[in-house]
Amino acid sequence: MLFINVSSSQPSLNLNNSGELMKDKHKSKILIAEDEGIVANDIKMTLSHFGYGVSSVVESGEEAVQEVQKNPPDLVLMDIKLGGDMDGVEAARKIQDQADIPIVYITALGDAQTFQRAKKTGPFGYVYKPLQEKEILATVETALYKHKIGKRLKESEKKYRNIFENSTIGLYRTTSDGRILMANPALVRMLGYSSFEELSQRNLEQEGYEPDYPRNEFKERIEKEGIVKGMESAWKRSDGTSLFVRESAQVVKDEKGNILYYEGTVEDITEKKKAEEKLHFYLKERESLLRETHNRMKNNLQNLISLLRIQSRRIKDQKDLTLYKESQDRIRSMALVHEMLYQSQEYAQINFASYIRTLASRLFRAYKVDPNLIRLNTEAEEISVDINKAVPLGLIVNELLTNIIQHAFKKGQEGNIQVQLRSLNKEKVQLGVKDDGKGFPKDIDFRNSPSMGMQLVCDLVKQLKGNIELDREEGTSFQVTFPKGMG
Repeated sequence: MLFINVSSSQPSLNLNNSGELMKDKHKSKILIAEDEGIVANDIKMTLSHFGYGVSSVVESGEEAVQEVQKNPPDLVLMDIKLGGDMDGVEAARKIQDQADIPIVYITALGDAQTFQRAKKTGPFGYVYKPLQEKEILATVETALYKHKIGKRLKESEKKYRNIFENSTIGLYRTTSDGRILMANPALVRMLGYSSFEELSQRNLEQEGYEPDYPRNEFKERIEKEGIVKGMESAWKRSDGTSLFVRESAQVVKDEKGNILYYEGTVEDITEKKKAEEKLHFYLKERESLLRETHNRMKNNLQNLISLLRIQSRRIKDQKDLTLYKESQDRIRSMALVHEMLYQSQEYAQINFASYIRTLASRLFRAYKVDPNLIRLNTEAEEISVDINKAVPLGLIVNELLTNIIQHAFKKGQEGNIQVQLRSLNKEKVQLGVKDDGKGFPKDIDFRNSPSMGMQLVCDLVKQLKGNIELDREEGTSFQVTFPKGMG
């Protein structure tokens, strides 16, 4: 995330003869909030290269909100994905609750749900990773300029003409039958004309809108409600190409209630539409790549299982065979994660309750457990887990269930196995694996067990930044508590 402070004495943005935005960058102060140090340093060097001064660097949304409270910026360039409990979108929402500050997002084209959340905050633009110097500069300057124009419109009606002539947003006044009474230079340029006089010969009712966006819909809404806000449509340029716009307008009537004209603003969102289409394409492509990746991973793990099985056929020692079988089970638990991710619509998370039931069922079949003797009870809440947690959690469940199946019950003995998964609160999840068998040996400290399986369980719990406890009353009960959220 970037914050940009522009001093009140900074000269206004101007359009030069080539249409480029100009401003005194040396007076701008920038705060960078980015949780990846290399990226943050790259952005810092880029901005410094273009004459911006960088005041400091922060790493989280929480720090960003605090910085705004202490020293309000004029613009926020927000990295959507930030470390900590508050992502960039939530930080932007909190910042906008405090002050009228324009938001520009930095994004790596993440999931569609996050993109939709970001859109609701009304950003002034997006900068897409991998970052390009010219894109950063153009987006920052344009966002600052658009926001300054908006503030001027609110501050004084006396400055209306100056804003009207220099705004990058189109301003117009038209009659209900489509005649153009007034249009600012920005709208004239948007529509591809060289002068207002040339544009005024056009009638919006007859040739203004694309067929998929009829003007009748606009007229019905504005005449019924008196105002239209943020209506998206497509107009025709002078050369016949499409101009996608976001339009806000109101009806102006005389004393008798007769409509005099419509007046409103037009924002060119053609590039935004193209960016959204590009993003949609990338998301679809990403989904396809993720599906293929998980499928290949699952197949590669299956090949590894097959190789171990082939090798195990040459082994006669029962202990060695057991080690091979346990290794195969561990690989299967990881392969199941990728199998479920491949079948999931999210491609990054799995329903862990469903995973537990499937894994337990497969282990029972693999070890030929008689369900009439050993009964499995699964009490699992529908909790989604991302891949960084799913793999270690899956291995933990595999190790604990395998240990129960192999050691908890004598041959022919009846018993019960219970697996629980539940949310303790908004921050913690608890996984419980319990049996009413002969119990975990009292003379063995499970945290320092010679068993590879228990060593693996303890290491994986540490990896999850969790905690594991053992209850030896009425059999054996392991309780693993770990934090929610991305791993």
